[in-house]
Amino acid sequence: MAQITALGKYIENLNLAYNNFNNTQIPPEFDKLTSLSNLNLSNAGFAGQVPIEISNLTRLVTLDLSSAPYSSVITLKLEISNLSLLIRNHSELIELYLDGVSISAHGTEWCKAISSSLPKLRVLSLFNCNLSGPIDSSLLKLQSLGDPRIKELIKEQIQEVSCTTKATNIQNQL
Repeated sequence: MAQITALGKYIENLNLAYNNFNNTQIPPEFDKLTSLSNLNLSNAGFAGQVPIEISNLTRLVTLDLSSAPYSSVITLKLEISNLSLLIRNHSELIELYLDGVSISAHGTEWCKAISSSLPKLRVLSLFNCNLSGPIDSSLLKLQSLGDPRIKELIKEQIQEVSCTTKATNIQNQL
């Protein structure tokens, strides 16, 4: 890693996807790669908490931490406070792939963290992340999301939750 950090100011794209790092943690020294605009660590065999130091890579446009989306084993994880801290400096991020990363946050929390920190986001992939809902309307702020079906899905989810909440409230009043 010492050699990589020595070259850190020159490396703009780093793709370590589909390697086997034997369930080791992502090295926090990745934050020394200050010129990175694309970081792909998908399916590379990393495990444990995603290091908060990745938030120091402020030039990132693409971040892919995905792991085996069809696997029942989730190797990387993000606590809610770490999700917020991880993405807070990534205002230039356009693509975020966290498939298979366990995100321990309720719908309102992860939605608000993403929508308030990533205004330019066009691709958001959260397959098999153990997310809990409901989906929060704050995601509608992401005007750049490329697929209009996503916005329709969010609106449908919000309406569905609203109707369910109203029905529950009426039932409770009876």
